[in-house]
This record gives sequence, C-alpha cells and structure tokens, in this order.
Amino acid sequence: MHVIQTSDEAFQLLSGTESEFLSPLVNCSLDALFKSNPESAPIALNLHFHEGLKSDYLQLLIRELNLYAQKFGQRKAAKTWLRGAPLSCLSAAEITELSFLTASNFDMDEGTYSEYGFECSVADINESNLALMKGLRFTTLLLNIDAAHTPKTQQIWPLLDLIKQYKFQELQFRLDVSNSDSTTLHHWLESMMVSQPQLVELHGLEEM
Repeated sequence: MHVIQTSDEAFQLLSGTESEFLSPLVNCSLDALFKSNPESAPIALNLHFHEGLKSDYLQLLIRELNLYAQKFGQRKAAKTWLRGAPLSCLSAAEITELSFLTASNFDMDEGTYSEYGFECSVADINESNLALMKGLRFTTLLLNIDAAHTPKTQQIWPLLDLIKQYKFQELQFRLDVSNSDSTTLHHWLESMMVSQPQLVELHGLEEM
C-alpha cells in the first residue's frame, strides 16, 4: 500500500486483503482523514509531588487546575497521574480533595484504555494507603523500587501480595538500578515477573 499524491483518495490498495481491512480508510477523503480537531482531542493530567514541597503548593496546584479546567474541562482526560511521592507528601484528606477536584472539573475517561494512576514507593505500601487509592477509583499503581539490594533484603514479596489483594487493573514497576549489579537485577526481574506487571521500567542502566 502506498500514498497517492494526485488523487482525492488517501491510499491505494494493492491486494484483496488490504481491501477487506482498509476500505474505510481508502474511501475517506484526505481532508477528513487529516483534519485537526483539538477541541475533542483527549488530554493527560500529570500532577507532580516531591519531598520538601512548600506548604502552599497544593493550593497553588488547585488554582492551576481550575485555570486548565476553564480551557480543557470539556475534553476527556484519558490519563490522570499523581506522580512522584503523593502518598508521602499529601494527607488522605488532601488526596481525596484533589481526586474530587479533577473528577469534577474534567471529563474523566473511564474506558478500557484510560489510566488513572499513582506512583508510590515501597515505604508507602500499607493497607490504609492502598484502600484509599482503590476507594478513589485509581486503576494503575506504579511502584518505585531501589534495586540496590536484593528483593529478599527488602521483604518485597509480602508487599506484592498485599497489592494483589486490592486488584488494581494495572501494576507497573520502576526499578532504579543505578547502584545495582547484574546479579541483583536478575533477582529483581525474576521477582517482578511473578506479579505479571503490565510494565517494568529500568532507570540508571548506564550507571551500573
């Protein structure tokens, strides 16, 4: 299949198989195929929280979200993430307020391909935090792990078992391997596969 330069049709089919699967695309005009429609395009919300935030950070963030809502509130928020260390930086009441604010001001997309996620560390994993995030309908948990020491040393398996009980739709891991070695990394990857995560990120490989 190749693009036609001198026709109103976007593509030309070269086989019967292509015709069967791609005929709707071929019959679409170039203007309709490549027409931009930013008013209906989905958006992503990435809210960052890091240790040492100033006391007025949350209120400033809420004001910023209200400004964005005036411009983009009618568009679907296909991805909404609390990044960094939200469970360490915010109280349960503050996380609840922030979740309510985003759900009220944006068209939250709860479809199959949406992400409503949060990052956390090993130290954040406990029943209270997991119950809070599950109750707020978060679908994706991204666990940040320092892979400098073996999984056995960090007692990771009981924590993974606890996470599994809350049945988040997606479980993701981000391994910081900058201070690790190949043997320890191998142990971590074996441990991760047992939990069948949807994503495993490796950070710091160039520093190993």
